[in-house]
Amino acid sequence: MVNECAHLLLNGKKCRCVATRGHALCRHHGARPTSTRKVPMQPRKERWRMMFFEIQELSLGQLPNAIDRVMTALCSEGYHGISDRTAGALLRVILYRIEKLSTKPVQPIPSTSEEMVFPEIMTKIAREQGLDEKSIQKLLNELVLD
Repeated sequence: MVNECAHLLLNGKKCRCVATRGHALCRHHGARPTSTRKVPMQPRKERWRMMFFEIQELSLGQLPNAIDRVMTALCSEGYHGISDRTAGALLRVILYRIEKLSTKPVQPIPSTSEEMVFPEIMTKIAREQGLDEKSIQKLLNELVLD
């Protein structure tokens, strides 16, 4: 025999639904389970879509952290995971951002005055002031070492 729900409706009649196993009430009238979710509800797709906009604001030094975040999410499952399709799209956006930010080749900082290139206009002004090549090198050494 099947147990019926013990709930009384507003019209005074008994609910005729089947009671859930181990309980006196049906699923409609029984206690609602409480949510124990600690992570706020936000769909994964929406969360990663927001990262597309965040990448546009990152500087060149922050992009390796963004790559690491995407790769870690790719290895994760569940809430913190990411699909391979979304990860690929994010990595393409990051690569585009790197190309956009590094259009000028980065030159190393000279450590001595011999490695330093003195601009032509500065050389012209120094010669007009009566300085020779040795004086210019001496001035550069003082600037580099200080």
